[in-house]
Amino acid sequence: VDDEDEDDNIFAAMSPQERLEAIGAMLETEEEEDVSGTGIKEEKINTEKQLEQGDKVNVYIRAVFPQSGRFMVTMDSSIKGKKLKDMKREKEANKRLEKLTSKMGGDEGLQNILSSVGLQIEGVVKAKSKTGDWYYIQPEVEGFPVGIAQSEIDEDLASGDRAKIRVDGIDESRGQLALTVLEKLE
Repeated sequence: VDDEDEDDNIFAAMSPQERLEAIGAMLETEEEEDVSGTGIKEEKINTEKQLEQGDKVNVYIRAVFPQSGRFMVTMDSSIKGKKLKDMKREKEANKRLEKLTSKMGGDEGLQNILSSVGLQIEGVVKAKSKTGDWYYIQPEVEGFPVGIAQSEIDEDLASGDRAKIRVDGIDESRGQLALTVLEKLE
């Protein structure tokens, strides 16, 4: 069982009445403003109002498990129209972006990357993807993390090869430094 399954099963050990009370507490969640500048809003739970049997609430199906005949619901309307697989991918990208932000020294470090968009620098290939259509490359600029590079050349690169690369910014879908391989260096 992975961590996410454990998080999604917080109601498993509760009685039906305890579940209603917990859901009622979630309904009364108040969002506070983002005062930290991180883009993450903190939540405060008001436990005074609780759901009672017969109360109507809006829920959205988060996942369906046909083999077991079970399904998972949420009260988060932002999942409407999204697949569980896409939501997990988005969650992973957000984790990587947070890690990148931390590694780069906060928002200033990310701004450093964004201000370097278009910059052509040298880097070292660390690995090639299994599909062979992108590479992990370490830019030879102090403070820059390993990034994901698409290739604009027909030549194959191997681990340890040096290449001229262009900084393209941050790949939002992966939460990593985005690069382009321009040429292989000898």
